[in-house]
Formats: sequence, structure tokens, C-alpha cells
Amino acid sequence: VPPFEGLENVKNKFSFMTLDDARALEKKLTKDEVLELYLNIINLSNGCYGVQSASMEFFGKPVNELNLAECACIAGITQNPSKYDPLHNPNNNKAKQEIVLMKQSVC
Repeated sequence: VPPFEGLENVKNKFSFMTLDDARALEKKLTKDEVLELYLNIINLSNGCYGVQSASMEFFGKPVNELNLAECACIAGITQNPSKYDPLHNPNNNKAKQEIVLMKQSVC
């Protein structure tokens, strides 16, 4: 991944990206690299930006130590961070987590 000046710069690049910018980025980075950048800046509620921050906030451990159910909990937040916030809306998050796990088992 090419160096960026900082996380704020990456957030700004994604927030204000034009179609031409997206095409240029697609030529410089692999899809996995774009996904990694995105997952490190996405809002996951409770002031958490990125999966590592969410992992520490919700489970008190780094993302590489999460189990499948914990990963599904965080993955479920992405669609609507307020609605699926595990601390403020645990029932919504649990229902979404189960959907994520069910879809995972079908693939």
C-alpha cells in the first residue's frame, strides 16, 4: 500500500473521490488493498473508525484474535452503524450477526 500522509488524508480521499479518482486508485492498488484501506477508515459506531478500533472497543482485543461470531458482529455494523451498534442496540446487532453468519455458511 502506498504511503499516505495520515489516516485523515485517507478518509478525505475516500470521502471526496470522483469517478476519475476511483479509476486512478484502481490502477495503483489491488482490490484487496482498497478493501484494507476502506476497512481501516469505515465508521463502526461509538467513535470507532476501522475494524481494529471496533475490535478493541467491543471485544477488548486486536482484530486478529477475533472469532467468527465476533467478526460477524463487526461486519454487521457496516450497513448501518447506529442501528447495529452492539452497545446501544444489542438486539439489532445480534439479529444482524446471525444473518451475516447464515450468509457465510451458504457461501
